[in-house]
Amino acid sequence: FLQHMMTNSLIQLFKSRFSFLYMMKRHIKRRKNVDKLTIEEITMVAGQKAIPLLICILSFPTAIPIPYPPGFIVGVGAIATVLSFQMMLGYQHPKLPKFIMSFAIKKHILEVVIEKFQFIIFKSKRFIKERHVIFATNDIILRIFGLWMTILSVFLFLPIPFTNVPLGLSITLMCIGIIMRDGLIILISIIPGVIGLIMCISAFAILKIATIKVLLICKKFFYTVYSASSNVM
Repeated sequence: FLQHMMTNSLIQLFKSRFSFLYMMKRHIKRRKNVDKLTIEEITMVAGQKAIPLLICILSFPTAIPIPYPPGFIVGVGAIATVLSFQMMLGYQHPKLPKFIMSFAIKKHILEVVIEKFQFIIFKSKRFIKERHVIFATNDIILRIFGLWMTILSVFLFLPIPFTNVPLGLSITLMCIGIIMRDGLIILISIIPGVIGLIMCISAFAILKIATIKVLLICKKFFYTVYSASSNVM
């Protein structure tokens, strides 16, 4: 009986708090004659949450401090920048090249991902919930957050060491907050983003200072060599 009650409560929670994933689960079951679903089909089912969903999927791996294949961060940052910019402009659905939208994912992989999300939602119900929903529903505020994520994605696109984790974490948390209509999580997500930007700006400042010092050393060296050559002559 307890197991039945827990299952029903989990299903109700899943329906209410991540309804587009529930719809995706039903959509997968209805599509019995196909083995794969395209990105375009997934975004259509996700509806208005398609853009933050895609950004979240892209940025989540960058928030984990692990080695990545060459060019992975650059590619993720580039696509996330385009999607964030579209969110800033008020797009409801992503506009990406056909070869990306036609990319197909196997149904059993999607089913596993949905089940994992279902488990995470149940475990995080005490921490992530609908509150301060104006930050997740107001069009002007969402456009401002789109601008913020565009800035973070541009810096994520740049190959600056150790900055991808705070930037990726900020983007991921913000998208989760928007999807889950949790304004507090959205506001908290700004903190790692600010830290990441400070790290990027500091890295540029250090690089600038180092470059100036190297140029001064080179100038002094060549001036010394020139002076020595002039004295010899």
